[in-house]
Amino acid sequence: MTLPGAGGPDLWPLYLQAIRDSGVDPARLILYLVDEPTLRGIDPARVSAAARVRVDVPQAELLLVEACRIEGPPPIPPELTLWGLDCYTIPDPANTYYLMAFLNAALWSLHDGQRTVLAMDADHTSYHQAAGLAREDMADIARIYADLALSTPQVVGMIGYTWPGGIDNLHERGLRNLPPELIEAHREVGLLLLGLE
Repeated sequence: MTLPGAGGPDLWPLYLQAIRDSGVDPARLILYLVDEPTLRGIDPARVSAAARVRVDVPQAELLLVEACRIEGPPPIPPELTLWGLDCYTIPDPANTYYLMAFLNAALWSLHDGQRTVLAMDADHTSYHQAAGLAREDMADIARIYADLALSTPQVVGMIGYTWPGGIDNLHERGLRNLPPELIEAHREVGLLLLGLE
């Protein structure tokens, strides 16, 4: 999506029309502004500018997900309603010091009305293999993330990217390309988080 005046085609009016045509209550929308802006070197001013989209959809939530890093979380933009983090190739997320330090520092930095989302590690790549994680281990990791989410009151949601494998390289396997038992483990985690299991 290109913001008005940012150059390139202005897709925002088309997006707003699609929302209206869908009949979906805008209060049920989450606008995912940007993924890993600090890691990708995106200027915080651009993130704040992107948050202006909420003017047109004031009921929607605004989400940003940051990559976990040893230096701790960057400042959390006050325009967000949801702030998330991802941290990949970690065998035991809930007992990994720097991940938990990053999460806890972020929780202390939240502005009034902001909540947290965890992005679980839901694919398998050569980086996972190098970290000692076999494909079969990803089911346990999903359960660990679910336990972490359920035991942290400020965490209100969890997402797992389910893209197909092969987008970044031939060794990558997205969740939908993992064995059926791993897909089933993620389905069970989803039901658990929704309170349906």
